[in-house]
Amino acid sequence: MPTQASLSPRRLAPWRARRSSLRAPLRGVLLSLATLAAAGCNVPGFDLGYLDGDLGGGSAVDSGAPGDGGARDLGRGPDLGCPGSPCDVVCQNCGAGQKCTLDSGNKNACLGAGAAQMGQSCGKKGDDCAAGLVCLGVSQAGASACFRFCHSDADCPGGGACGIAISGSSQSACTEAVTHCTPVPQAGCGAGTSCYVVTASGDTGCHLAGPGGGSATCASDYDCQPGYACFQSPPGCQPLCRIGVNADCPVNKICVPVAGWTGAYGSCQ
Repeated sequence: MPTQASLSPRRLAPWRARRSSLRAPLRGVLLSLATLAAAGCNVPGFDLGYLDGDLGGGSAVDSGAPGDGGARDLGRGPDLGCPGSPCDVVCQNCGAGQKCTLDSGNKNACLGAGAAQMGQSCGKKGDDCAAGLVCLGVSQAGASACFRFCHSDADCPGGGACGIAISGSSQSACTEAVTHCTPVPQAGCGAGTSCYVVTASGDTGCHLAGPGGGSATCASDYDCQPGYACFQSPPGCQPLCRIGVNADCPVNKICVPVAGWTGAYGSCQ
């Protein structure tokens, strides 16, 4: 039975680590530390919550007036209950146009916010993710994506878990949201993302696609093409299939269950 390395715990590093060499176990990319440009903090802001543009995990954004008592306001108005010094990466209490993220010493700091949303590509112009998100390296090829900061599972949308440790810091990020998309055949993901298995039990969600086909070396599914997953045994990117549908597999291969997966998908062997 094929074995996929555990999805938890995972460890990812901020975007600039993509320039360094990678030596990491499957499903956990361990890169060198980031060097992010620090900036001064502004007047404390409001409770951020979940931004629009997540990958199907739902949005709890309150679009009402600042300070109207809604659960999720977009960084406007005072929040006297926000913890963290000088700011908090989850409740986002920096000023307009800024976000609370990690500085060059991996400490909380108010820096300029970007526009890239959860799961989208990032890092072309530094950490260009929106407030509440952080740009992390995800593949041996140097790809980076935006992930949501979290303190607990309750901070993570769509069944995600606060299970990604950010290298060199005490902060964590959410795993990909469970969207129940279809990896074989591909369906259910937005532009720029594809469907992959995102939990250790075989649940599916959307994230950036990689280049690797059959048996290509990989550090995570982000190194594999849509319809593939990164396996420890047999090693490399292996094609996915629907259990009981051998026609999903190449000639002379059949669809077999994957250890730990309880869903409808397996691997061609």
